[in-house]
Amino acid sequence: MPPLSMSGDAAQLDYDNVTGVAVLTGQATVRQQGHSDMHADKLTYNTQTYQVTGEGNTRITLQPKIATAAPAEKN
Repeated sequence: MPPLSMSGDAAQLDYDNVTGVAVLTGQATVRQQGHSDMHADKLTYNTQTYQVTGEGNTRITLQPKIATAAPAEKN
C-alpha cells in the first residue's frame, strides 16, 4: 500500500525514471506526512517499493500510531 504524501529536500536530487529511485544528497530529508522524518547525508528512496535507506549521520523520527478505542461491549 502506498504511503501518504512523501516529500524530500536536499542539496542535490538525482532521479532515475526507469527504476523509480531517487537519490538525495547533501543535508537530505524525506518526510512521510504524519508518520516519519528521515535525515541523512544521503538518502535513497525507491518510489516502487517505498523503501528509504540512509547513509552518514542518519536520523529517523517515527510518530506513534494513534490508538483506536475498542468497541463497547454489549450487555
